Amino acid sequence: MNKADLVNLVAARTELTKTDVSAVVDATIETIIDSVVEGKK
Repeated sequence: MNKADLVNLVAARTELTKTDVSAVVDATIETIIDSVVEGKK
């Protein structure tokens, strides 16, 4: 599954637009990356 697949699935299951879902997915990935870089678990 890639990001586009995830965005499409979440948008289909919610009342959110693909644009909104994409923004949430991007923010989630950025937060995870930042935590890993900082050495957090």
